[in-house]
Amino acid sequence: MSKFSKVLRRSLPSAAGIALAALLAGCGATAGVVHYAPGEEAFVAGKELYQTGDLGECARALKAYLDATPGGPNAEEASYLIGVAYSRLGQHTMAQVELRHFLDVYPASPRLPEVEYQLALSYWEDSRPAAYDQEKTVYARAQVQRFLVLYPESPRVPDAKKLLEATRDRLAEKEVLNARLYTHLKQPGSVVFHAQKVLTEFADSPWAAEALYLKGLGLEEWGKDAEARQAWELLVKEKSGTEWAERAREKLARTALEHP
Repeated sequence: MSKFSKVLRRSLPSAAGIALAALLAGCGATAGVVHYAPGEEAFVAGKELYQTGDLGECARALKAYLDATPGGPNAEEASYLIGVAYSRLGQHTMAQVELRHFLDVYPASPRLPEVEYQLALSYWEDSRPAAYDQEKTVYARAQVQRFLVLYPESPRVPDAKKLLEATRDRLAEKEVLNARLYTHLKQPGSVVFHAQKVLTEFADSPWAAEALYLKGLGLEEWGKDAEARQAWELLVKEKSGTEWAERAREKLARTALEHP
């Protein structure tokens, strides 16, 4: 007996068991593949599978329901569960398609706040470390900002704020990595550009101290010694106790000896 058959036999009421044969039947069925009959039985099966954690089969059953009855009485819930199931499975491209589809089709749904949050979370979980392209991080940041504007009273707000902070820190880290790279490449204009981007957009990030130090290095390499000293003096003043403040003190002491 397949896992799906066992789940249905154990968990569905006896009356619902009548639909079991229809759910497992299908022309040209292959071993181990469940074919879902179009109708409410597919929705019942899909919801049960969601509750038991069989998310891949859950999505298949609910899609069978929606394909057959796109305007059915449980279409909204089915669409929502499919998006969340894909997200929990780590199939984020599919999750994002389904969640955006839900937002388009059900603009008055009471589930909108949760779907907006789940979409932001899916973008974030689909994003890559700072050394790589940050397209999905940018999407996550924009989506969570949208959520916070639209639903400031949602119980998800504390989680959303943590998510926003994580996206901001990742993007700040990316800019610092860019500034480091251009420091090694001896391209001071680019160093200053990327460092200043951190200081302008992510001033409260833990990466701001290094960004300010790197900005000083870029300005020094650029021949703008007075502005470099100003950057390091500001770093010592505002980020005292950090590794980068200590490095800035050393630079200031060295430049004082070199240019008394």
